[in-house]
Amino acid sequence: MPQQLTHEETGFQPKKFPIVLVAHQLTSPANLGSIFRAAEAFNIEKILLSQSEDLMKSNRFKRTARATHQHLEHQVTELNPELIQKYRDKGFKIIGLEITKNSQPLQNFKFSKNEKLVILLGAERYGLAEEWIGICDYCVHIPMFGLNSSMNVSQALSIALYEFTKQMNQL
Repeated sequence: MPQQLTHEETGFQPKKFPIVLVAHQLTSPANLGSIFRAAEAFNIEKILLSQSEDLMKSNRFKRTARATHQHLEHQVTELNPELIQKYRDKGFKIIGLEITKNSQPLQNFKFSKNEKLVILLGAERYGLAEEWIGICDYCVHIPMFGLNSSMNVSQALSIALYEFTKQMNQL
């Protein structure tokens, strides 16, 4: 009968991915904790946050994040287009995780070897604001087959990180 492995027994090889997350105007401590957990699982470079100090102090965040915030690089800062432009100037592609008129299905988005990504995440209730969509190089969405056209931000991020890191591993 199969047995669950401990973390030490998995044999997973650490690999850092050139991905920066920008979490703009999140309001749920549980969502933010889940985002940290997914970001740490996929070993991304950094998370940039706005208005998150109180969220990170909550017990709900701490339980959900499971201490990933203690070793995953993150910065609480004023998020604005100028900050995003600094990443673009460093060679990062700016990707909005949002369904738009011109967004591509996630699995169809392809990038070249050594690509660096900034992934913009919007607020839980309203998604990515129009001003943020306007600064994206691309927007990607997750095709959905039910009646709902949106997904929880932390779940969507996990799916996107899986696809992006899968592609990066194949390059």
